[in-house]
Amino acid sequence: MIAAIAMCMLFLMPPNIVVSCGNYDILHFFRLAQYVCVAVAFAAYLIRGRHTSFSVLVLLYAVFGLVTTVAGGGPILGGVRSLLPTVAAILLAYSLADRHRAELLWGVLWICSLLTLVNVVVTLIVPIGTPLLHELSTTTFLGNRNSFSRYYLSALFASALLDHPSGRLASPRTIAILVLSVVQSVLAFSSTSFVELVFVAVGYCMIRNQRLRKVLTASMYAVVCLAFFFLFVIFRVQGLFGIVIEGVFGKRLDFSGRTDIWDKAIEAMDGEHLLLGYYKGHSTPLGLVLGEPCWTAHNAILDLLVWGGLIALILVLGFVGVVCWRLFETRGMRLSAVYSLCLGANFIGGLMESIMFPYFGFFVGLAYADPLLRTGDKPSGPHLRARVPLNRSKSFS
Repeated sequence: MIAAIAMCMLFLMPPNIVVSCGNYDILHFFRLAQYVCVAVAFAAYLIRGRHTSFSVLVLLYAVFGLVTTVAGGGPILGGVRSLLPTVAAILLAYSLADRHRAELLWGVLWICSLLTLVNVVVTLIVPIGTPLLHELSTTTFLGNRNSFSRYYLSALFASALLDHPSGRLASPRTIAILVLSVVQSVLAFSSTSFVELVFVAVGYCMIRNQRLRKVLTASMYAVVCLAFFFLFVIFRVQGLFGIVIEGVFGKRLDFSGRTDIWDKAIEAMDGEHLLLGYYKGHSTPLGLVLGEPCWTAHNAILDLLVWGGLIALILVLGFVGVVCWRLFETRGMRLSAVYSLCLGANFIGGLMESIMFPYFGFFVGLAYADPLLRTGDKPSGPHLRARVPLNRSKSFS
């Protein structure tokens, strides 16, 4: 089961080299495997999933995403590839959490730790800028350096959530992953990923205090990040933070050209595309970056608006809001605080990048369905324990 989960997540979010290597056979294999994994996730939901407001909102997001594809004149499989991997990760975690919480987390831990470790080794051995493994000065075989945190933070939170039933604050495994994450961040520095990593490290220490846990909730993080969205993206007051942005992080006040992309994203929201957005395939309203079509609005909210319209934005805010409310209701529990920290880190990343990727979806689904949030912070059965079952560690079906 653990190996199956790990492989499923690998195919739902393959490393960038699968596309950049230019080998059609490899790309075709991964696409077919991705379709299978999407089908497996939906089957798991049909067999074990419960129909709740959360799952209904997730499914509606999938349906309207495919409607956007059709309305934009795109092939249905194009919509499946761009949208359903994240939905599949949500449904997989949501449907299997009751009986296979530990296996889900071990699967994500293994695949994300392995990819992060390989990325660190490749970055050390192969100089940045070398063709194939490093297309540009900002990329490795995993993709753009801004996306590295999607892997190492997923490994870090999977490990922390596995530590929880034992009562430990952080196991040697979790500390080792944190060190690996820091090394990765230093080797290929990204201001966004660095802020996320510092936020997680500081926040994880703070949530040891029960009073602080009741304040440091996913809802609070969401409100703060929403405020920064309006300050930076809409009202452009980053000049007030020039000392930090330019002095500390060495970045321009246009956030490496993102403000131009934000302007194009806002301009693209005309009457024709406001509800359903654009199909992410034929052309992009976001113009060119480094001579190539730009396929991301470099902001979670704008990205949802451009590629899914108001409907997609409302539905995502809906099911993420349901999870935030659940975590608010259990805000005194340390487990709830860890999930809130996970969502908060992704909200921070969402100020500069999209957050609708499979690992974010995985933790959103697990946060809603985690049985430990319903059993008073204590494991209630053998399937909730954090250790790898000896008779399952080698299985793959």
